[in-house]
Amino acid sequence: MSYKEFKLKNKNIIGIVEEIIEVEQMTFKNRTQDKAHQRYFLMNYLRENTTLSLTSIGNMFDRNHATIMNCLKRHNDYTEYKDKNYSKNVASIKEYLEQVLVS
Repeated sequence: MSYKEFKLKNKNIIGIVEEIIEVEQMTFKNRTQDKAHQRYFLMNYLRENTTLSLTSIGNMFDRNHATIMNCLKRHNDYTEYKDKNYSKNVASIKEYLEQVLVS
C-alpha cells in the first residue's frame, strides 16, 4: 500500500467515525452503558486503524488523552472476558463499519 492509499484510507475511517460520533451524540457526557460501550469500541477502532494520537482521538470525543487510555483498557477488558452485554451494545456500530469500509 502506497502512502497516498494509506492516507486516503485513514481519512475515510476518520470521516466515518466522526459521522457516527455526531449522529449518536457521543461527545456529550452520557454515561449510559450502551453509549459508553460504543465510545470504547470506536476509540479502540481509531487507535488500531489510524495513526491518530491519543490526544487527537480525545479531541474527537471531547475527552482528554488519559480518558482515552482508560477507555482502551476497558475495551480490552470487555473483549478479553467476552462480555455479552458489551458485544451486544457495539454490534450495530461494528456491522455498520464493516459494511461501509468494505465497499
